Amino acid sequence: MYNDHAEKVLAVIRRNRRLTVREVAEEVGICKSSCHLILTDKLKMRRVAAKFVPRLLTDARKDNRFTVRSCLIIRMLRKTF
Repeated sequence: MYNDHAEKVLAVIRRNRRLTVREVAEEVGICKSSCHLILTDKLKMRRVAAKFVPRLLTDARKDNRFTVRSCLIIRMLRKTF
């Protein structure tokens, strides 16, 4: 049962990431607290800038963030010297 609700919650979030927990819960037909637990514990999602996003970055995205951050630091250091 719990997995069925998790799949439904994930489908709703994939359609529209800007929904509130209450709106997702109403659409799936579960209580708000259960919906919140599914989003945070089961699906490992959290709200960022009014969207639900996966909590963990992939290795490729981590590498990209590191590269961009390094370029920005180098650019900043060049301007100060």
